[in-house]
This record gives sequence, C-alpha cells and structure tokens, in this order.
Amino acid sequence: MQTQVDPFFTMLWNEDVPKLSSEGVDVAVVSGSYIAGTTPAEPPRCPPHSWAAQPGSSVGIVTVKLQPGASWHLPATAKGLNRAVYFFVGSKVEVGDQSIAPRTKVDVQSDSRCLLKNVGPDVAEFLVLEGKPIGEPVVQHGPFVMNSRDQIMQAFSDYQRTEFGKWPWSSDAPAHARDKPRFAKYPDGREEVPTAGGGSTVTGGSGAASS
Repeated sequence: MQTQVDPFFTMLWNEDVPKLSSEGVDVAVVSGSYIAGTTPAEPPRCPPHSWAAQPGSSVGIVTVKLQPGASWHLPATAKGLNRAVYFFVGSKVEVGDQSIAPRTKVDVQSDSRCLLKNVGPDVAEFLVLEGKPIGEPVVQHGPFVMNSRDQIMQAFSDYQRTEFGKWPWSSDAPAHARDKPRFAKYPDGREEVPTAGGGSTVTGGSGAASS
C-alpha cells in the first residue's frame, strides 16, 4: 500500500553536525550515535516520513578523515544491520585486516568493531553508511530513487510537468554571487543562514527566529 506524504526540506549545516577530533583523526556524525557525548539532545531532523525517522531503523551516517599513519575503530552498533565503508579519498588503507584499493566499498559487520587505518602517504577519507534493511525493491535513475521502473517514469513526468513546485530561477543551474554567504530558502519564503556558534538564524516568511 502506497501512502502519499507532504514533501519536506531542511538544511543540515556543517556547524550542527557532532564531531570528534583527536590526533590525526576527524570524525563527523551526520546521523546515529557513534560518539558518546557528542550527539546533540536534539539531532538534526531527518524527513519525518523517511525510513531514517522510523523507530528501530538504526540509520547511521559517519564521515572519517585520517591523516597518514592514523587509525580509528569504527564502533559496534546493533546486530543485523547493513553496514558499508566507502574509501573515497586517499591511496592506501586497511579496513580490518585487509588492504583496500581506492574508491572501494567494503561491507562489514555492524555488531563488531572495525579498525580503519591509513597506511598511505596521503590523507584518507571514508563514508560509513548503515541501517536496518528496508525490505523493499529499490530502483534508481539519476537523482530519482523509487521502488519500481514505473515509479521512476512517473517521477520524470512529474518533474517535466511541474518542476517539483516550479523552479524559481531562469536557469536549471543557478549561480549566486561569490560574496553571498551560505543560505537555505524554504517554500514559504524564509531564508536560513548558519551561525558561527552552531545552530541557525531564520528570517522572512512568517517571522524571524533563531535555533
């Protein structure tokens, strides 16, 4: 049974992402609770009707940057999750006890610690994704991800017909002035910018607020 839900958008600012830094190691927790004491009491919101928002989905997103010679143990989480480590920057690393080629994905156990080690001369970066299997077919084409080819074709048709709510700029690839700071603009006209100490400031629309 398919259920239609309202679209949802929020900006995930770098300043709001919990981070851990130690000698040669930088870890950012975009989703999940990998680092004790760093996940905020109110973590960044995910779409309320998404799989990540469902209790027990255990969706985790972590980025790891290792200087040459540095290592970090990816903590154990729940059993039975799909967990993948993507090595996308660097020249030579080890995941567990295996040497991994650049631009490679490695599936690892979610309920066991896994050592990530940079044994090359360059900075190495990893993306870790995990979560409970969703148990549904997945079809992807370009930016569209659906459950079937028919739904992908419908998404193409919807975009061509409505541009997903009428794209407000004259070009499909707008460029903003170089001196304009980072911002997010919401459908009701509100404009949001990050603040130096974390959080964000919202102006316009139905009023102004800080968070």
